[in-house]
Amino acid sequence: RYRQACCRYAKQQHADGIICGHIHHPESIFIDDIHYVNDGDWVENCSALSEDLQGNLTLIDWTQNRLHNVYPLPLSKNTKAA
Repeated sequence: RYRQACCRYAKQQHADGIICGHIHHPESIFIDDIHYVNDGDWVENCSALSEDLQGNLTLIDWTQNRLHNVYPLPLSKNTKAA
């Protein structure tokens, strides 16, 4: 329910996506055309979210010693930060 509520809020704000950290499960999915990203947590999942200079997000999973590419969230004049 948390994911759906966050995505509903992002859609109401006319945002392309939303980044959350309350739920400790790292993931990157689309719900009703809203890109939902959760960075997880460092303590239980050893996960984090990073952004490069071009605005591309990367979900880091330290325990698996690999990086999971997360689709970039482009900022446009119609996009509002949620």
